[in-house]
Amino acid sequence: MLQQHELIITPLPAHPPRCCLTLHRAEVQRRSTPVILSGADTVIASETGSGKTAACLVPVLSRLDYPPALFPDDLEGPQLLLLVPSFELGVQACLLLFKLWGGNISSRTPGDPANMFSYTGPAGIKVRGVLNDEEVQMAVAGRYLQGVHALVATPDMALALLTLPDSPLSFQDLRVIAVDEMDALLDAYPASFGQLMDAAVHRHTPSSSSSGSSAGGPAAATAGGAADGDQPDT
Repeated sequence: MLQQHELIITPLPAHPPRCCLTLHRAEVQRRSTPVILSGADTVIASETGSGKTAACLVPVLSRLDYPPALFPDDLEGPQLLLLVPSFELGVQACLLLFKLWGGNISSRTPGDPANMFSYTGPAGIKVRGVLNDEEVQMAVAGRYLQGVHALVATPDMALALLTLPDSPLSFQDLRVIAVDEMDALLDAYPASFGQLMDAAVHRHTPSSSSSGSSAGGPAAATAGGAADGDQPDT
């Protein structure tokens, strides 16, 4: 009989069947996770399909605050800002975050409530996208961004929302900035990316003086990586 806490490890076969779930992390995940968890600014560079985005997001989610430490109603803006170069990549990132937080992907049955727009995750955890003009208008018109933990956006759409009078977007609780596909993002948004990063890191709107910003802000991660610190991690 097994005793409490006793663990039996069965070696995996040399060629496991396709249905067999292995627990081996990709090399890029193995090497980047401790760096991200340490709070250091991180750059992840690896070939396409190696798992850079997951290598970034899985440890980043552990750097955020959740109930009972911080409840959604008390949030002043997202804790995670994930910048992407395109609408299509943003949708993929939203779905990945949605699944990492325990959400179901819709069965595509008409009326199925299990979709990323109605599901708020365990303890009310939310992920939202600001990837086009329609989502900017949704944010302005209602409670679309209220209590959101992760915001996925293109730099131009986030900047457009941030610079509106009485903007609903705030960076006061921002902990982590992640940038996916850095090269493509810089090519597509050379000006708005710099303005948005400055506003996010120093927690001020582009039209305001940075002298009134908090002493600490987020740090950042690039090329599909991320980090965390006194400033929002980049």
